[in-house]
Amino acid sequence: MSIELTINGKSIKVEPGTTILQAAQKNGIYIPNMCYDKRLKPYGGCRLCIVEVEGQTRLFAACSTPVTEGMAVQTETPKLAKARKLVLELLLVHHPLDCPICDKAGECDLQDLAFKYGPSQSRFVAERKHDPERIDAPIVERNPNRCILCGKCVRVCAEHQGVGAINIIGRGFKSKISPAFEETLNCEFCGNCVGVCPTGTLIGAPVPLPRNWIGVKRMAHLAAAGYPNGEGFPAVELALQRGDLAMARDRRASSSSPAAAGRSAATGSAPSASRRWTIL
Repeated sequence: MSIELTINGKSIKVEPGTTILQAAQKNGIYIPNMCYDKRLKPYGGCRLCIVEVEGQTRLFAACSTPVTEGMAVQTETPKLAKARKLVLELLLVHHPLDCPICDKAGECDLQDLAFKYGPSQSRFVAERKHDPERIDAPIVERNPNRCILCGKCVRVCAEHQGVGAINIIGRGFKSKISPAFEETLNCEFCGNCVGVCPTGTLIGAPVPLPRNWIGVKRMAHLAAAGYPNGEGFPAVELALQRGDLAMARDRRASSSSPAAAGRSAATGSAPSASRRWTIL
């Protein structure tokens, strides 16, 4: 027995127990999401997959709402665009604006959704996260400042891998992904957490992510357009050549920074060699 519903006016049939997001994906309908993974239980944490259901006044999380007979769903409306823009705005309140030098730039789900729904600037002003990078584990590097607490890495480690090596610790602004007591990550290093991370929080140390230079340059252009002299992007220094962006580097990289010192000790290189100018 199948259930019939409509999504954006398209009539589809799915099996009972299917969620709205699964039904949409099976029929080639895009619904943005950042905390969904088909291997994991529905979580509904990011609130970006919200949809409108006919006859209901509130918005529903598509990843955790099962379909019902005769349901009529809308995935792209002005109301949804406004709500998703607000969610992204809140996600970016504490997020570092270091896209030009981020390992995930150009392949970042958060970056893609920010381009699609905005905002071009935030209405909120708050303290940026400034936790030190953790590069003490042999395989996985962690940058807690880029984390949006979607929980995918925690859930894939516990539910799929059955290890539970990491979890969300702390409260409020101090919440972060970490092993217990912020110790050095010591697990099987299967790489599942790195694979599901939608941002540049978890990176495979031996083989860094390939850089998508088109995406990096696009974000760098926005950075320069909004902040001509790099103001507001304290972690990133941009270089122009003939009016076009040519290079970017991390201003924080120096011989005195713990991250740079730790990296140089591990690689035997000069303190800031890994964070010199990046050609765009």
